[in-house]
Amino acid sequence: NTAKKAPLVIEDDHLFPCSVKHSWIGNGVAIQSDEPIFSTRDTNTIRAAAQEIWKRNTTSSRFTYQYETNSEAHVSDFRSETAVATINEALVSKVYPLIRSAFWNETSSPLFVYDALVIRYNATSSIAGQPFHRDLGLVSVNVMLNDNFAGGGTFFENAQVSLKPAGGIGHCLAHWAWQRHAGAGTQSGIRDILVLFVSAK
Repeated sequence: NTAKKAPLVIEDDHLFPCSVKHSWIGNGVAIQSDEPIFSTRDTNTIRAAAQEIWKRNTTSSRFTYQYETNSEAHVSDFRSETAVATINEALVSKVYPLIRSAFWNETSSPLFVYDALVIRYNATSSIAGQPFHRDLGLVSVNVMLNDNFAGGGTFFENAQVSLKPAGGIGHCLAHWAWQRHAGAGTQSGIRDILVLFVSAK
């Protein structure tokens, strides 16, 4: 029995003010939230939904730049309605307003997520990162789902710096999708992130 898949919400006409404190880091290449956008309970729910997909061993990469040793679980494949609802709530109340505040104030163009996934970088594998690439869409948002790892982060080519949210679990890093970047190598442990690829209609 598979639960009916709930889509991720599109920004509606009711625009929330940005309640998430954030700061520019890395000489202005990205922002980080100064407070979590997901609680630890939320991140555990999201990780459990991804883990369920990996246990079924039904996932394959949809990206040409994804290393085979990484694991990914797309939110569109989640069976957990609770996990999807958790992400939707954060999109409406925190993520979309944060993007509006920092990157995109064109209110006639509603924001939406065209893809969302959990990526697992496992340092027990030979490669635990990603090569340089650009994302599609407008803004990419990476949410830290755990902290029992060393290394990792997003390496920005133009700034020659590797960044990750300083606040820890539930905090996010966001950047323009067109910026060329890579997944910095995770040196030990397992690093899980939720990635939201946001665009505008």
